[in-house]
Amino acid sequence: MTKLTELKNLRKENLEKNFYDHEIRGYDHYVFINKKGRAELVIDNHWIKDPIRNAVSRFNEQLDEIDRLLIKDFSFEELEKVV
Repeated sequence: MTKLTELKNLRKENLEKNFYDHEIRGYDHYVFINKKGRAELVIDNHWIKDPIRNAVSRFNEQLDEIDRLLIKDFSFEELEKVV
C-alpha cells in the first residue's frame, strides 16, 4: 500500500469517526455505510430531518473529495502518522 493510499484511508477513518461522534449524534435515525464508504439513511417511510440529510450529504461530498487529494493536501500531523 502506498503512502498516499494510507493517507486517504486515515482521512476517511477520521471523517467517518467525526460523522458518527459529532454530526449525527443524538438523532433517532439509522445511518448505514455501504461498500463504497458512502453514508445512506435507513428509514421506514418517516420524515427525515434536514440536519440529518445535510450531514449525510456533506459526509458523502467530503468522502468524494478525498479520492482527489494529493500528498500536498494532507496536514503535517497526518503525514507524521503515516511515516
